[in-house]
Amino acid sequence: MDDETKAALLNQFQAYLDEIPEMEAAPEALEERIDLFSLYSEMTGLKSEVRIESRQLKTALDDFRDVFSALDGANRDLSDHFTELREEKKNLEKAALKPAIVGLLDIYDRLAAAAEQELPSSGSIFSGFFCGKEREWMKLQAEGQRMTLHRVMDVLALCGVHPVNSENRMFDPRFMKAAGTDNRPDQKEGMVVAELRKGFTWENAPLRASEVIVNKLQGKDINE
Repeated sequence: MDDETKAALLNQFQAYLDEIPEMEAAPEALEERIDLFSLYSEMTGLKSEVRIESRQLKTALDDFRDVFSALDGANRDLSDHFTELREEKKNLEKAALKPAIVGLLDIYDRLAAAAEQELPSSGSIFSGFFCGKEREWMKLQAEGQRMTLHRVMDVLALCGVHPVNSENRMFDPRFMKAAGTDNRPDQKEGMVVAELRKGFTWENAPLRASEVIVNKLQGKDINE
């Protein structure tokens, strides 16, 4: 093959290549299409994984919620049980303590009655039966009884027992018991005008009702 023929063939091949410049971009376009598809596939797969993990997380949270609810219920039951035990213990302690408190109230009544007794005055008909030493001894005895009475009141207070203030107050059937009536126009109906025996409460609950004299009510039972 001579040189002219070779040159002609090369020129024809060059012209052919010049006629198809758009083919050079085809591989890049194809590569771009492949990358977008891969990206879409990856995103679709990631979305599915997130959905699955979300369901698993929701299931785990539901399980934890059930466990926490069960624990909370158990704690409430345990707290209620402890409350019942404390209340039962308190009732047992009160039942064991009540006889001693009743005994202290009896001592209080005796000491209070003795403290209300007054020594005969020097001008009374009974003063001649007592010499100076005897009168001094009786005064000391009375003072000792008053001190003992205060001590008994302190012990009762430590046990949660307190006296009911009933005199010059309106009659309250929860803490008072009418032992009699009086007719005093200067007092309101239902007013306590005298106290015969002191009443007491135990932890704010009635323990022993006060025995009182009440101003007479018109056509109504005092204890109602």
